[in-house]
Amino acid sequence: MGARTIYIAIIKKSKFFLGLFNKAQLEAFIMENLITIEKKSEYEILIPYVDCQTRKLFHATKLINEFPFL
Repeated sequence: MGARTIYIAIIKKSKFFLGLFNKAQLEAFIMENLITIEKKSEYEILIPYVDCQTRKLFHATKLINEFPFL
């Protein structure tokens, strides 16, 4: 099994993307979005996705552990 690489991208101030690639194939990612409601409350939404063939490799756990805001 080849080495996996985690790429980080900041899309804009309130959005963040972390992807886990095996060679050129995306196997898992986690997206973050910060939602502000009436300038009183902020909610951080995390959306993980892991390819069904690689779920037993704990990719979601690896991405959450690499997430800089947690």
